[in-house]
Amino acid sequence: MQINSHFNPGEFLTDYWQKQHLVVKNAFTLNRDLITADELAGLACDENMQSRLILTDSAQSNWTCDYGPFNEQALTNLPATLWTLLVQAVDEYIPEMQDLRDAFDFIPKWRLDDVMVSAANTGGGVGPHFDYYDVFLVQLSGTREWKIGQACNSRSTLREHTDLKLLENFNTQDTHILKQGDLLYIPAGLAHWGTAMSDDCITASIGFRAPSYRELVIGALENLAEQFKQDQRYRDRDLTPNQDPYLISASVSQELDSIWQHIDKNALIQNLEKEFSRQVTEVRDPDLFSFKNYSVEEIKELIDADRLHLSKHPSARFAYLQQNENTTLYVNGIDYSTNLESALFSCHNDVSKLQNVDLELIAELLNEGFLLLQKP
Repeated sequence: MQINSHFNPGEFLTDYWQKQHLVVKNAFTLNRDLITADELAGLACDENMQSRLILTDSAQSNWTCDYGPFNEQALTNLPATLWTLLVQAVDEYIPEMQDLRDAFDFIPKWRLDDVMVSAANTGGGVGPHFDYYDVFLVQLSGTREWKIGQACNSRSTLREHTDLKLLENFNTQDTHILKQGDLLYIPAGLAHWGTAMSDDCITASIGFRAPSYRELVIGALENLAEQFKQDQRYRDRDLTPNQDPYLISASVSQELDSIWQHIDKNALIQNLEKEFSRQVTEVRDPDLFSFKNYSVEEIKELIDADRLHLSKHPSARFAYLQQNENTTLYVNGIDYSTNLESALFSCHNDVSKLQNVDLELIAELLNEGFLLLQKP
């Protein structure tokens, strides 16, 4: 599946990505339903899926949010009110959603988070809000109105609601009506408010990962702290009788400041890069992967017989990082020190480029279920 030819990825990244919203009419030619409301409801009943049911009144003043898994009866007997059913990571289970996700591969794959799908009756929606990440919204069926609001941040005032982070104020700047196949891009921090205009309204939300600085620094410093040994501890510096035994004196601060002498700035940057790589390749559900038992010898036999045809598990997340002369492959948050050829082969699965590939690594990725052996 591809975005129709009138969409130019280069122009989009230059003029719109993380700058301003964009509507692309007829971005996708959808000749059939990629997913039905009944199929989505079935996923919402699965205990392995993250799902929500959001209800509101006709005045859109009172909101409730219930979390799945739901039972079938609850979803077939919805109250006479406005509702929206949302299910996360639908692309991990529905091949058509994987195809839709791959239409956005002009953006690095490690940036993409998941495809969330929502179904709503007329008037349903999740309310006025903003996200800390970029998102593409694709109208799969029916019609939805989107209001575009103001730029927001962590200081924007939210309504008092424990589950939904709804904006207290929404200043409509623009309004768009999306029909089947239409696409709306919303940059991070831009307020938006979608409302279903038909009972067959189904929308796909392709979201992108944006690790917070806080998470990155915490992870990097935890990794960096491993360099310190157990016997490296606080010691008193020129201790003298203290007039106040409760005072933490300036000499303590001087001693603590000396800790930074043991931390190399380049090492800190490298650990930030490693932590970033780990976070953007983590998976939601590690249980999706089945263990195998391939040996290196079996891999060699497949190569000799020209039968080594590999593909990545559709839910696996691959990326590689180069630091100086070192290459690290990241798969599902796990790091593998390897060479560039092995990292490229693992990511691209091009069997014509097997020279210098570490077969022990390939066997391990197969055995973890991250790579899959395809029948010729």
